[in-house]
Amino acid sequence: MSKRPRVFRSKQKSMEPLIVVNPRAAGIDAGSSQHWVSVPEDCDEQAVRAFGTFTEDLNALADWLVACGINTVAIEATGVYWIPLVEVLEERGLAPKLVDSRSIGRRNKKKSDVVDCQWVRQLHGHGLLDAAFRPDAAMLPLRAFMRQRRMLIDYASDHIRHMQKALDLMNLKLHLVLSDITGVTGLRIIHAILKGEHDPNKLAAMREPSCKNSEETITKALMGNYRDEHLFALDQAVQLFEMYGKQIAACDAKIAVALAAFEKKADGATLPKKTSTRRKNQPRFDARTLIFEMTGVDLTATDELEASSVLTILSETGPDMTPWPSQAHFASWLALCPNKWVTGGKPLAKKTTRHSPQPRGTSIPPRCSDLGEGEVRPRSLLPSNQIPPRSCRSHQSHRTQACYHLLHHAQNPHSLSRPGSRLLRGTVSRKTLQHIAKNSRYPWLPPHPIAGGSLEGCRSR
Repeated sequence: MSKRPRVFRSKQKSMEPLIVVNPRAAGIDAGSSQHWVSVPEDCDEQAVRAFGTFTEDLNALADWLVACGINTVAIEATGVYWIPLVEVLEERGLAPKLVDSRSIGRRNKKKSDVVDCQWVRQLHGHGLLDAAFRPDAAMLPLRAFMRQRRMLIDYASDHIRHMQKALDLMNLKLHLVLSDITGVTGLRIIHAILKGEHDPNKLAAMREPSCKNSEETITKALMGNYRDEHLFALDQAVQLFEMYGKQIAACDAKIAVALAAFEKKADGATLPKKTSTRRKNQPRFDARTLIFEMTGVDLTATDELEASSVLTILSETGPDMTPWPSQAHFASWLALCPNKWVTGGKPLAKKTTRHSPQPRGTSIPPRCSDLGEGEVRPRSLLPSNQIPPRSCRSHQSHRTQACYHLLHHAQNPHSLSRPGSRLLRGTVSRKTLQHIAKNSRYPWLPPHPIAGGSLEGCRSR
């Protein structure tokens, strides 16, 4: 008996004919030296124009779009060349939208800037382009400071490796007997070496009592060849490392001022105590209190979410989670979900976005992008060594989705502890959930649009 042929029924509805959604739309192909702009042909005799990138040229570009009656603009760009243009267009009320060049596609024509800007305008006119996410203008300074801080940490970590290389060239195996050469014991010994003290016994006597290795072991590690050229390289690496430490401290002061400038939403509520050990590269101010005053929510009540991690997430997304209807959309925006490219009933690719190595001491790095600003090509907020297996990446990005639910389901915190909430099972302890449900005040967030604010209707797909 022959088997009946398997019929694949599409879950998608039939496609409707294309209609013009934005009749007064413009398309811009932004570049470093000039911007190519396309408007509808009935707006101007010369529908495609090229403008420079000086401030005077950007103002002329905006004046021309206003004169043509344009009310929305789609911008295709790479790098950071589009940022001054977007700022000028926003001041004129032209509603600019940054779009990913990978989502545009190409027609069967020779690629040029003139063709690209017209193709972007045509797609935007039919409503086929999704705007990249960008937080509110009030959040942009905080995000810039946080990204600057991460860049400084990356540069400082490079000079730590330079210090270790100089020590290895002198056969000083300090990194083998100390867990961190930039700790109290390590820097104390290195500064003594640079001042001319080369006696291993005297250097080993500078160890802290809490060091795991004994003084004899450290003495053996400090027997080496103190050559002048390597001491010079070590001195320069130490100076650069300490200089970046001062710059990070200055950046922390700016972040604290930016957090204090937000509206206070705590309403006089007190922040519950939480015992935690300070890690390296954490902010040098009371970030937990400032975040609590900014949001009115103790986001650090979630397990494994420290103040630095929460601050990183908030600086990239802001406290408003309404742009993402569910945690599945948020995980997809973070590039944690596998691709679902299917043709002929067979998947073409299932791999997620590759994750870059993280800087030392940061538990959750910023959402960085190849475009510099981070709005178009997302990367994960989770470290690469904590990415869940491929089979469950779409619903087990634990810490980021836990933070999402604390923000998005704020008006109904009891839904977090329901038995059906498989997303947070094993991630947030029962005691933490009870504390959130009992002591939280969330009058500033809207209810979740799915299932009345509960988790029942928004599990990950």
